Amino acid sequence: MVSEAIINPAMMIWARRYAGFIEEYEELLPGYIKKHYKLWENGEKYPTWNQLRQVSNKYNVPTAFFFMETEPDFDDLPTLINFRKIDPDNYKNESPELIKEIRKSEHRKEIYLDLLFELNEPIPKFEVIEESKSRRNVVKYIREKLGISLDEQKSWIRKINSLDKEHYNFLNKWKEIITEKMGILIFETDGVILEEMRGLCIFHEEIPIILLNGKDTTNGRIFSLFMN
Repeated sequence: MVSEAIINPAMMIWARRYAGFIEEYEELLPGYIKKHYKLWENGEKYPTWNQLRQVSNKYNVPTAFFFMETEPDFDDLPTLINFRKIDPDNYKNESPELIKEIRKSEHRKEIYLDLLFELNEPIPKFEVIEESKSRRNVVKYIREKLGISLDEQKSWIRKINSLDKEHYNFLNKWKEIITEKMGILIFETDGVILEEMRGLCIFHEEIPIILLNGKDTTNGRIFSLFMN
């Protein structure tokens, strides 16, 4: 006889929503979950332990969560300060894949903070630019903050990047400099479609995050770095 996992049905609902399989994204669920999830959520049926492990993996939560009596209070996504899309007017809820990437970047940030603490390193705070600054002054401020003059930027083309038609050297150089000089973590996604997201920023006073879409062009990703 196959043993069933006597879960809390409310937690099955919470986990699906946590993973972003709502607002028609339920159709993206694998067939073995799509076939049963409503029965599990209604308490009409319980998953087997093997099914529960599969659901746990798909929803990105530990299996122990499904046995909790009350829902956790950390299901909300962080505030996205800047969200670049190809068509900004075509809004849909964030896809499960994008939600997964956002939470992955937040988790990496926490690991980085723990590492700085363990090494007794100072945790940099991001300096917010005053809104009163003109666009020209903002550009000047950013160049001064990064320590990169226009002439030095041009030298990357002549000396380093002359054969790099895709400008990967520019992208890697900017990512390295922005991380080192401004204390911003930069990650790239590998599973989010370009139509949904080109880039976004998750603001924290300590270690903000820029998330780029790895499917975008190199110049598109460079542009997203400074738009965020």
